[in-house]
Amino acid sequence: MPEKKTAFYAYPGTPTEIAQTIQSAIVGFNAASPAFNLEGWEKNDISGIPLTAPIFSKISTCEFLAADVTYLNENVAFEAGYAIGSKKRCLLFVNSAQTGDHELANNIGIFDTLGYEKYENSQMLTKLLVSRTDYKPIEFEVAINHQQPVYIVEPAKKNDAHLILVSRTKKARLKYRSFNPDEDVRSSASDAIRHVAQSAGVIAPLQLASVQKFREQNIGQPQIARDGQRAHESPHF
Repeated sequence: MPEKKTAFYAYPGTPTEIAQTIQSAIVGFNAASPAFNLEGWEKNDISGIPLTAPIFSKISTCEFLAADVTYLNENVAFEAGYAIGSKKRCLLFVNSAQTGDHELANNIGIFDTLGYEKYENSQMLTKLLVSRTDYKPIEFEVAINHQQPVYIVEPAKKNDAHLILVSRTKKARLKYRSFNPDEDVRSSASDAIRHVAQSAGVIAPLQLASVQKFREQNIGQPQIARDGQRAHESPHF
């Protein structure tokens, strides 16, 4: 019997009901799947925890990544973006029995345009996982925009830190494009992928929790990196 290929399921550690449901579904999937061994990858809800090289390596070598986005978590969102940038299939799931972050996801825009499947319990989730046969990644071209090689994800509230960041970019004589939430209320997955794939570098400033709409910015920034390389995250100065 051929050795099973490895896949990962990323999900927040809270609420525990979702984590337990996913863990049960993983057991059911592994028992039924002759081709894949799905490993659970629980992430906590604390922002700013470093993502280490072994995590990037695992995503780069896995067959696909499943991610639960019922409640949006910065680490899970980053890993989903990194998987897409690594040209791995990313399967998104939402627990419809939970209130979730539906409104936040709608405001961000990326997740609903990527598409996701709904489940209520571990049996439904196991069935969705087992019935999946298509693991083709999202296709996108990688061709640097040499006229404007830098892409800036602008925050909704442009404070002094952001103005300094833009000023330094200009002083470095780096031509840039930007996503401006004042002009585009929400970002689509296709636009995020296209812009980041065309960029030599991405500047995505993280917002403090005291700033309005900080979650939309910190979770929704296009973290889909070209050729599997992570986008550059620029925290406040």
